[in-house]
Amino acid sequence: MPRTGGIYNAPAGTKGVPNTTIQSAPYNALIDDLVQDANAARPITAGGTGATDATTARNNLGAMATADLAAAATKAVPVDNDTFLVLDSEDTNKLKRFSWSVIKTKLREFFDPLYYIPGMNTIELGANQATDTVAAIDLHATPASDYNARIMRIAGANGELQIIQTGTGDIRFTGGNVRIAELLLAAKSISTQGSITVDNDSFSFLSLRNAAGTEKAALYAQSVGGNAFLRVAGTVSFTFGADGKFTAPSSLGAGSAALNSDGNVSGSVWAGWNATYTDAFNAINARIEARASAYAGLAQTNAIAQIMPTVAAQNVGDVGTYAMLKAVSGSAPVPGTLKSGSELQYTNSHGDGYGSLGPSGTWMCCGVSIVTSAISDGAVTIYLKKAA
Repeated sequence: MPRTGGIYNAPAGTKGVPNTTIQSAPYNALIDDLVQDANAARPITAGGTGATDATTARNNLGAMATADLAAAATKAVPVDNDTFLVLDSEDTNKLKRFSWSVIKTKLREFFDPLYYIPGMNTIELGANQATDTVAAIDLHATPASDYNARIMRIAGANGELQIIQTGTGDIRFTGGNVRIAELLLAAKSISTQGSITVDNDSFSFLSLRNAAGTEKAALYAQSVGGNAFLRVAGTVSFTFGADGKFTAPSSLGAGSAALNSDGNVSGSVWAGWNATYTDAFNAINARIEARASAYAGLAQTNAIAQIMPTVAAQNVGDVGTYAMLKAVSGSAPVPGTLKSGSELQYTNSHGDGYGSLGPSGTWMCCGVSIVTSAISDGAVTIYLKKAA
């Protein structure tokens, strides 16, 4: 009889009555009913999939095959509400989803501290070029024009830095006085209300001063060695090395956070990792130790929980299962040798055969029988199915 709500009930009149003869009709009806139920799709409520094929089973369980993912259509440009799947390492690798807008926000949070200087907008050109080439910024004031002004660096280690104005207007630096040594000007004027000093002696020098002539900051470079320096308040110097290294006299700060001279990073954010510490070294170390203690043995527990249901679901004769078999033809069984299922027969420890046909597939002998030459009922041992 069909299941009701996924629950199986025996046909009416199946149960026997004490001190009466068992009737064949109810008994056979029960057997036929059990056979029909065993060959029907097992409902999900009874531990099955509610289907007789893999595709319907996955749909019923809300699962997705690898082939379905590979066959999915591609999308060239994601939008904010598009979602992505991820295994949450902080929640026992549960499958979760998040949006493209979250990815963009997290990428900015990651890269901004690396490339963004608080209070400034920066532009970097040509950093990813495979070969030496020109880098330029074009300024357009007239529609459909090539450019009205251009700041351009000519290719090569000693390439010129050019400021090009296509019109007749001045190139103006507003500030105060301008002091220029060995600077070539062509057909344009420079005016300023600040203080600019360019020298060409042992150092290439740019000095920023107040109206009284007191130096506030200076940028200068060695003529030999190629290092550049930023001097602040006349004494504190930062070094931009020719080898690409930046050196500060003490820690580097960003708000209340700091990159210290010993390589450690300090900031209030680390207190969220461990309330005892406000520096990265100790906070990260404390977090690692805490997680190591919390998750000790968890990997083994998860592995067992995933493997055992698979083992329990195997049927007799599946690849990877063991069986007691006896050799009925071919050579005597030797541990490690492979035999076709047609040379074998299911049996018991006495060598009694079961059925006339052998198991299908290829089997590997895993034990020793009492027979070493001619095949007989004593050629019984354990076999592992290697292939279908």
